[in-house]
Amino acid sequence: MHSDSGSVRFLDGIRETWDRRFDGDEAWPVFVAILTDANETSAFMSENRFNGFVADLRAAGVMVHAVLWTSRARRTTASLVSTGLALNLVHNTGGRYVAIATATAYGQALRQLAADMTAHHTAVSKRYRVLYEAPDEPGTRISVSVLRPGLQVRLHGDRRLDP
Repeated sequence: MHSDSGSVRFLDGIRETWDRRFDGDEAWPVFVAILTDANETSAFMSENRFNGFVADLRAAGVMVHAVLWTSRARRTTASLVSTGLALNLVHNTGGRYVAIATATAYGQALRQLAADMTAHHTAVSKRYRVLYEAPDEPGTRISVSVLRPGLQVRLHGDRRLDP
């Protein structure tokens, strides 16, 4: 993330990384944003553009995690906007949000997030993703079964960290 004059360009950083680094074929794109509650100054900012961007991330299966250092001295409307944007992205993509009060807490927060992400990856790596396009007539039923002994079928709506 680019920081300038006590501000943060959180959305610009996420969007630019998504546009330049990912091609849309990734099985499980994950972002970990490490930020402060400084004022959000992304050029990308507008409600419609943000909502469209969030919809695109969700459609691509992106998960955004945020570790945010909050400062009592920065409790301004603009700093609350950056915190709200981080919370929004995390909530809408199924990620984890961690707020810390001291910079020295980053190490522990990141170790815990890494452990949670590892456990989550282990759990979801055993899943198959089945895409089903419903026929035009409503009410059609489908069934899924597994023939191999010891396996079971469960429905998961997404890949969120918390069940």
